[in-house]
Amino acid sequence: MIRLLCASLTLLAALAVGLPADATVVFSDSFARTEGFDTDPSNTMNFSSWGDNDNALGGSAVQTYSMDTSRGGGAQNTVNGAEGVIKNGAVQINTDFAALAPIGFTATFDFTRTTGNGFVAVALGLDDTNQIATTPGFNGNSFLFTTAANGADTSALFRQTNAHPTNGTLELRDDLAAVSQTIDAFYANRESTQSVILTVDAPSGYGAGAPGTLTVQIGAMTASQAFVFDGLSSGYLSIYSNQTGTRIDNLVVTATIPEPTSAVLALAFAGVATLRRRVR
Repeated sequence: MIRLLCASLTLLAALAVGLPADATVVFSDSFARTEGFDTDPSNTMNFSSWGDNDNALGGSAVQTYSMDTSRGGGAQNTVNGAEGVIKNGAVQINTDFAALAPIGFTATFDFTRTTGNGFVAVALGLDDTNQIATTPGFNGNSFLFTTAANGADTSALFRQTNAHPTNGTLELRDDLAAVSQTIDAFYANRESTQSVILTVDAPSGYGAGAPGTLTVQIGAMTASQAFVFDGLSSGYLSIYSNQTGTRIDNLVVTATIPEPTSAVLALAFAGVATLRRRVR
């Protein structure tokens, strides 16, 4: 009993100094399947498809990816047995992470570009009126997610331009606002695989007017920006590319777990006090 009491006091001491917020995997995809290779022009629903995520890397949330199947702008999204492929298109993870991760989450993934210029982008909170599945022609050519009045709450744009023929730029955007931050030269080989860590902090939730912070790490580069949630589809992530075959792999989303609160500490101390009385 004395040993148990000492262990309890040690735990409380750790809580009192403040443990960092933890995280738990809620969603993942290894893309170990084949989807969307139908060559029948009349079968638009299977022409572009990522199917369902497999949670092979952890998590339990299962969804069917949402995307435009009209072939507008030449878009086609497929899974090649090992990676999710975006050809001039847009893919939305059809899971509301606001429900699974009330104070924020981290999404990690790898992307591999094709040759030539173009972009890969990740957007948070595409407006309900512009859900990809119900908007014909909404594809990777459109910058709707960063420029329209009903665009995303925030987004990260990994860009390749003629001004940067070998090095990439990272641009963080906020709805209608101009580019808030640009980082040049986050990679030296445009066709090399890049690993991204994207963290969304939502300390007050995802409701309209709530503050948020987007932090993006790619390689050794890190950038962050503050933004405000509009309350419309704020927990949904979308991935875009206007290239002919950007490949996505190892997609994992982890929910941030709140730190212990003073209320929890008070209950814990009360429990230890009761235990101490029993020891006496």
